[in-house]
Amino acid sequence: MAKLVELVLNGRKSVVLAEASCATRPGLGPGTPYADDASQQFRDALATVDFEGNSPGFEAALATVLAESRKRDGITLWHLLQRVEGPARVRVYDRLAQLVPPPAGVTREGVLNLDQKMLDDWSMEILPAWFE
Repeated sequence: MAKLVELVLNGRKSVVLAEASCATRPGLGPGTPYADDASQQFRDALATVDFEGNSPGFEAALATVLAESRKRDGITLWHLLQRVEGPARVRVYDRLAQLVPPPAGVTREGVLNLDQKMLDDWSMEILPAWFE
């Protein structure tokens, strides 16, 4: 069984696995978990996405996160799916689907509408990639 901790504040939840970290901000709660071996550029961009969502740098930061994402970073993208909206969610979905294709029964439409069963089913495909 994987070791993990769940951080929650004001409805914002992050599941942080062993060998992962998660930034936090007072009053905002946990950021998106990321692998401890992620580059500093990835981490910095993720912090912008997490905590400066309305900033002018959001789009560039999201592009960096998506470009640098590896299969192991699927858990990061899975969390982001639930935190971003509109075109950003579509971009995150597309990158995650490239890295870890969704299983049968998990549809693009369902995930983009945050169907919890589909998200949970996909997470069962994403989690093993963490340990590869």
